[in-house]
Amino acid sequence: FVSGAIYCDFTDLSVSKGNALSKVMEILGFNSDDGIVFGDNYNDVSMFSRVKSAFAMDHADDDVKQYAGYFTDDVEHTIRKIYNQNLYF
Repeated sequence: FVSGAIYCDFTDLSVSKGNALSKVMEILGFNSDDGIVFGDNYNDVSMFSRVKSAFAMDHADDDVKQYAGYFTDDVEHTIRKIYNQNLYF
């Protein structure tokens, strides 16, 4: 994945934020309905399919946004809204 106009990430093909998230959720006994993720770049896309509530940041590329179900410009505000209003996506 390209992580920016002049940057490139090099990793083993089995390494991703999505794989790491799945492992942590497994260890903690969470399922995909329990997770909420936020991302703004290509290296975040693998997380979006691992949870029910995936948010792309408003400033993310359209290519990244296509994988998220929701969009936001403020992570903290979104988490507070979900918590305070008992919203479950």
